[in-house]
Amino acid sequence: MPAALCAAARWVLGFFVEAFPLATIAVLFLAMARPQPPYCVPSTAVGPIVSLQELPRELRHELTSHLPDIVDRGESFEATDVGSGPRRRFITAAATESRWVIAYEHGGIGYHIHVLAFDWPGQRESPSLISNRMSFPDRFCNEINMRLRNEPIPADRANAQDWNY
Repeated sequence: MPAALCAAARWVLGFFVEAFPLATIAVLFLAMARPQPPYCVPSTAVGPIVSLQELPRELRHELTSHLPDIVDRGESFEATDVGSGPRRRFITAAATESRWVIAYEHGGIGYHIHVLAFDWPGQRESPSLISNRMSFPDRFCNEINMRLRNEPIPADRANAQDWNY
């Protein structure tokens, strides 16, 4: 009996895909679309910063010089690997006296979030990237707060100290 049920389900699904190919594509696309970035309210004295324009000029320059295709929060971007628009979108930033943390979405075949940490004591000289961590919508806020508190990165988690991650 279960085999007959599976066969019937495959037939119904196959019929729908063949009869309504554009509707099937539209449903799949809408299921994958992320119209608004995930939200996080970091626990810090400075933040949350919710626009690229609110970042200090030096930090914004550091970010956009390495990620020229990043768009501001709320702007459209390619969350999937379909399309040719920008694949990165700013989410938020926060800071302590000497540490800045920025989160942005990275679209493509494997949607994820990057959490960048910069040391920038007294906001002198240039901000220095010290951590580039990959995260996901359900845990990136925790990652932001960990970086702000300067907690050690667990050994089982990937971390890069450059932009090539």
